[in-house]
Amino acid sequence: MIYRAEFMRGAPAALWEKKSAGRKLRLSRQLSSLDVLKTASVNELPNIYELLSQELRARTKSVEEICQKLNDLPDEILTATSLIDHNLYIQLIPNTLRILLEKWHSEDYLTNDECNLFELIVKLLSKLVRQSAYDVNKIDKIQQWLLNLTFIGGVFTCVLDIAKGRHLQDNNIENLGTLLEIFSYFQTEQKSIMDHPALSLLLDSVVACLSSSFYIDTFIQLHPETKKLIKSKQFLLVTCTDYFNAYTGNQQKILANKLVQTMIENYINIYEKFLIVVDQWSQPMTRCICSMTIIILSSDLNEEILLGYEENLIENFIKILNSTNLLKNISPISINSQTLLIQAIIHLIYQLCLNDNILKIVKDKQLTDIITKFTQVNNGEITLEAYKILELITPDSEFTEIVDPVKVAEVAVNNLTDVLNSSTDVNREKVLTGLKSKQISFVELLPLNE
Repeated sequence: MIYRAEFMRGAPAALWEKKSAGRKLRLSRQLSSLDVLKTASVNELPNIYELLSQELRARTKSVEEICQKLNDLPDEILTATSLIDHNLYIQLIPNTLRILLEKWHSEDYLTNDECNLFELIVKLLSKLVRQSAYDVNKIDKIQQWLLNLTFIGGVFTCVLDIAKGRHLQDNNIENLGTLLEIFSYFQTEQKSIMDHPALSLLLDSVVACLSSSFYIDTFIQLHPETKKLIKSKQFLLVTCTDYFNAYTGNQQKILANKLVQTMIENYINIYEKFLIVVDQWSQPMTRCICSMTIIILSSDLNEEILLGYEENLIENFIKILNSTNLLKNISPISINSQTLLIQAIIHLIYQLCLNDNILKIVKDKQLTDIITKFTQVNNGEITLEAYKILELITPDSEFTEIVDPVKVAEVAVNNLTDVLNSSTDVNREKVLTGLKSKQISFVELLPLNE
């Protein structure tokens, strides 16, 4: 007892206490590495991330529990410049997703825990990309680990599985769809990366889905009044088409021409099946038709691509323009599917009219009254395009009676204002394209407004 008391009172006791405190500190750090995330400053987070990375490698922390904690952090913290390219994100996102996707492809299923993990990681990646999309510095850093050919190859394989009819009843198709949306959003302001080899591979798998028999079958099975699309329909009819339509890289026209040429007969059949009840279309139904229509709009729209279906297309477009349900839902800005669909149809008719042979078909349909009503809608883009069509399909004497040059100039000025106020180059390019016309000159119209 004397010996122990003496030991505790002497220098060795102090040393023992120091070692004990060190052990407690290390234990405290180990236990609280996740808990301190919420209270740590941005300057402290790189060290905490490094500790988490080490614990992940040592398997003292799981991917799931780390993702759960990170998803609870504010987006601006998650995407801090000092963290956005940290190795922890590489471990959590591309590395883990690649393993999950490989298993899903090879074994055709994921366990419940793996499904939950898939969802957690996709949620984290979505936060990182959406919060960083308009910050060039951050996007460059994310690109270094996101555009990984091995990882995206796993996404490609699973999307290709969908094109072959696999996983259509699997709930993970929703997570796969979210991944596509993330990659599409990632490219929004980054046209220079759209033809990156990894993204080109991914686009090929999307095109395979859009040209598959399962795309057609899924569309044909739709109910016009459906209020919500099931996951497989959402993936094929909305997510894949939106991904394709957002692509504006070097292969855009080539891919669009090939897809439309392959699918044009099926597109005609889809229009004809559902146009019988066009005024009963729900929002999801209109959305699907709109996305398909925009694919057609992205092609060259000549006889070689449309394979003699030009008149069928025009007749279907007329039925859409005659829909009172679509007409009454046109908004001043493109915020609903009805407006977007009418915009696409009006653009399509104008583009088709630039082909002399197709222009004759359009003139024979006597569309003056139908097109004229779209010069009165509260949407500048639709109005201006309608004027451009009228100039092509009506005699000069009739055109001057129909068109109010003051209003045309007013619409053109408003569209130009949209260009100047637009926050993105994509919007500027879109509006400027809408202002161009071989016949109606914005400059010539200005004096008429005085």
